Amino acid sequence: MAFSVEISAQAESDADAILEWLLSQHAGETGIRWFLALDDAIASLATFPERCPLAPEDARFPFEVRQLLY
Repeated sequence: MAFSVEISAQAESDADAILEWLLSQHAGETGIRWFLALDDAIASLATFPERCPLAPEDARFPFEVRQLLY
């Protein structure tokens, strides 16, 4: 069963800013690999979200909110 994974605009902006910073620090291929692995980790939530713990704010929502620390 596939689940819906929603990425907030702020999270996308933060990830882009981190990649830009890594590249500005001459991280090169390592920075790009980090970014691609982050993308893979987020995508993996659609197929196996239960491996991640409930987020602290879970109780405030009528659905489960889980967190993946990367």
